[in-house]
Amino acid sequence: MIIVRTCAQFRVRITQLSLEESEKCISKQAYYDVDSSQVIVLSMDVKCDTLLISAFKNAVTTPADLKIQVVNNAKDYEDILRVVQDICYITVIQDSNKTHAIWFLFDCTKNGEIRHKKSGIIWLVIISLTMLGTVIGASIGICSYLAFRKYHLKKEPDDLNEKEIADENVDEPSKELNYAKPSRPVSYLKIHF
Repeated sequence: MIIVRTCAQFRVRITQLSLEESEKCISKQAYYDVDSSQVIVLSMDVKCDTLLISAFKNAVTTPADLKIQVVNNAKDYEDILRVVQDICYITVIQDSNKTHAIWFLFDCTKNGEIRHKKSGIIWLVIISLTMLGTVIGASIGICSYLAFRKYHLKKEPDDLNEKEIADENVDEPSKELNYAKPSRPVSYLKIHF
């Protein structure tokens, strides 16, 4: 289980939406602007825009000064993504005491913490893969050395036997020498008695 530190947690109680409507209409992610103390919620459908705007307008929020903005078009969403903001994850819970009370729980994390955690995980994976590659390379090298060493040791006695046979053949006269022509001219001396 991975536990991420949250920089802010907010609760919003809404009585104007049912659980099904809220799960259908709201995205599971939101954005938190620290400077303006505002949570930006993404609407999933055009039909849900008015429902969400009126529901959040009359909602009970903790903290009380929390502002909630509903984004309902692509241009506003692009503007949000251009500015670095903290991401929030939304959990929707139905209150067991009241039939139409729904709680939205916002757990917001700082973007820097998420990036730092991801970079730590990436370095861990890189180091692990490097070590694994080194171990595999070393084991292949060791196996190759042992395999060729056995082959080399078997081949050495054969080479010695061939050398001994070649030495024995030098002592015996060769048939090829009888048919060979001399390489330089031979001069004969005639001796008269």
